[in-house]
Amino acid sequence: MDIAVETRNITKRFEKGRVVALDNVSIYVKKGEIFTLLGPSGSGKSTLLRIIDGLEEPDSGDVFIDGKCVTHVPAHKRDVCMVFQRLALFPHKNVFENVAFGLKMHKIDKNEIKKRVEETLWKVELNPEIYALRFPHQLSGGEMQRVALARALVLRPAVILFDEPLSSLDKRLRDKMRVELKQILKRFNLTAIYVTHDQEEAFVLSDRMAIINKGKILQEGTPRELYEKPQSSFIANFLGDTNIFKGVIKQMKGNLVIIELQDGICITANYTETPPISRDVLVSLKAEKIVLSDRPLFENHLEATVKEAIFVGEKIIYVVELNKELTLKVIEKNFGKTWRKGDRVLVNWLPDDIILIPE
Repeated sequence: MDIAVETRNITKRFEKGRVVALDNVSIYVKKGEIFTLLGPSGSGKSTLLRIIDGLEEPDSGDVFIDGKCVTHVPAHKRDVCMVFQRLALFPHKNVFENVAFGLKMHKIDKNEIKKRVEETLWKVELNPEIYALRFPHQLSGGEMQRVALARALVLRPAVILFDEPLSSLDKRLRDKMRVELKQILKRFNLTAIYVTHDQEEAFVLSDRMAIINKGKILQEGTPRELYEKPQSSFIANFLGDTNIFKGVIKQMKGNLVIIELQDGICITANYTETPPISRDVLVSLKAEKIVLSDRPLFENHLEATVKEAIFVGEKIIYVVELNKELTLKVIEKNFGKTWRKGDRVLVNWLPDDIILIPE
């Protein structure tokens, strides 16, 4: 396995050691892989990116790029390039000059600069005959995004780092750019580390991803692995619309687990891994796994009352109440019968849809 980037036991503190931004963080990124650091604001993800780029030095730990330790190597001598959230295009330079800037700093021959800039603009689907002489204020948000990417690609770095580069775009353009960015990175087999707080963005882009919070890596894996097998309630909550409630394991027969919730409500779950040691568990149930009906559909079916029904374009969000202590969020995307506030319904889900997390 060829490793493009590795961090080993990175720790970083701010405010004279009072604030721990990163706590013993170790990750690796394979060549040609898109690796995402996903976490809330202040989780430490951007600090780790800046340490990899060389804009910050760790208090302890090391950074390796292509197997070489670069912990104390200045940023301009590392074979990496950063695409920032605010893009940082020079407003007084045209597209060609913006993309060529890094090459000029490296004293590349003028003919080689022209060739590489034009080739790179084509890569990001910006015809140099049309765009080369335009200035940033003459570009759309998506076009400026492509120029910022071209400025990184033209240097042919070992790794491209992205610090929430799409966060300032509107949703429609952001959705479009996610797909285009992944296609470009994959087309040229580029290695990328991408920082975001947006779960959907991480799912679209990532080959692998890591959840980071309060300076610690909580879990790593493919998007599907993290979504389907979260190892904590924080991760389950952070990755999608999830119902989490407390339960007690009452009975176990093979892979079948009977769990008691509040007020004696019992549900059934399949658990193919080693059952939790504790009998007290957290039950995680994704909102889109629940089906509302007027008759039993699956083994788990409970009576409930619709408290809210919210139409959100491609989906309807329901809030249903099983009792005064227990409410569930339900998301239905395939519209069949629609329910109104006050309707009595059955909430149905499969035993396989339950995720058990030791409390």
